[in-house]
Amino acid sequence: MEWQNPDKTRQTQGAVAMTEGGEIVLRSTWKNATFFQDIVAKDLGLHPGGFEIVALDVSDAALKDAGFMSVIHQVLLKVKLSGTGERKALSYVVKERSKNDSKDEAEGELMAFIREIEVYSKFLPAFERLWESEGVKFGPRMFKVDDSQNTVLVMEDLKTSDYRMRDCRHGLNLKECEQVLEKMAKFHAASVVYFEQNGPYPDSLKHGTFSADLIERIETRYALSFDSYLQALEELQIPEYILKALKPYRGKLYSSVCNILNSNDGELIVLNHGDIWVNNLLFNENDIMLLDYQTAFLGSSCFDLLYFIINSVSVVVRTESFDYLIDFYYNHFVDGLSKLNAQTTVPIKVEFMKTLKTYGILAIVWTMDDLALALAVTDKELDVKQFFSEGHKGEEYRQQVYGNALFVDMIKPLLLFLWEREFLKYNANLCCIE
Repeated sequence: MEWQNPDKTRQTQGAVAMTEGGEIVLRSTWKNATFFQDIVAKDLGLHPGGFEIVALDVSDAALKDAGFMSVIHQVLLKVKLSGTGERKALSYVVKERSKNDSKDEAEGELMAFIREIEVYSKFLPAFERLWESEGVKFGPRMFKVDDSQNTVLVMEDLKTSDYRMRDCRHGLNLKECEQVLEKMAKFHAASVVYFEQNGPYPDSLKHGTFSADLIERIETRYALSFDSYLQALEELQIPEYILKALKPYRGKLYSSVCNILNSNDGELIVLNHGDIWVNNLLFNENDIMLLDYQTAFLGSSCFDLLYFIINSVSVVVRTESFDYLIDFYYNHFVDGLSKLNAQTTVPIKVEFMKTLKTYGILAIVWTMDDLALALAVTDKELDVKQFFSEGHKGEEYRQQVYGNALFVDMIKPLLLFLWEREFLKYNANLCCIE
């Protein structure tokens, strides 16, 4: 970027710029030099008076998706060091709660931010200490939280270390999948050992996206999209035996999934990331980082594993290497527990696969919204609110998403594959089906 002449001021949409003697503050309270003073000091290891922020620019770092929880910004600073006059260019990522949400959604997002702050500030550092001998990192460093609302997070910009995001429309290749699954296995293993050494996790992590407390508010939203999804499957001539197995979930898909996730007695519980898909992964030449812990929750590791395979793996790898991916994760998970000297008994492979198949109906939920929306990403903004809305416009938008060529090409072979592998069978006692 071209830095602002410090003797002048520049005001643009979504940006802040300053003179040597002052600053222009825009709408958001964090978009000013004062807010970043302690962040820069912490980052550079300097006294707060050992530098001056002479320019600050804020821009959107990601596509604005109407209805998503957060808006991501990139903040570029120019700092002049006291004494030497040396200038440094710094970059940070700021994540703030979207201002376009209703009051109810905002309250829900506030819990999501509190959950994420706890993971970034407490659990990631603890997990990384367990893997200190291997130098394992699970996410960006968090520098600051807006203490007044807990809805603004400032983190390191991993792009400065050559981390980049992959295109969510194409899916990951086999090598990339191995990188993700190894990091996932180490994260899960560390979460088990942390529990052994420190005791229970906080109640805020008990549930993620699927919670019995949210059934009344979310079931209707799921019912709308599920009806549209079934209609799209019928038009795509998905075999009747698959449709027959899915139709009983009408009006109770969300509650059925909640019931499955709550029926985990005897399973090995880990801290799930909750949203491991392409857009929450950053790759560099040798490593990956996980982003966005807003839906982290305690449960079977089968959730993260199946979620990743359904939503982020390329079509060819997903089917041709399905068993390999599961084995790869399982072996690294077992190995990780061993390296960390875990005392917890590891489930045998056959029991692990049994649990994984029990979670199979989640594949329907994820192809219905997460994957379908990801495949619909273009240069235009997604409108998640519209996707889950009632009325003609909502239905029209959903059919547009399900009519996307990438979705059409993907869905039939995927459902046939999952059916053949018995991932679309259901247990009436677990799935609220009479």
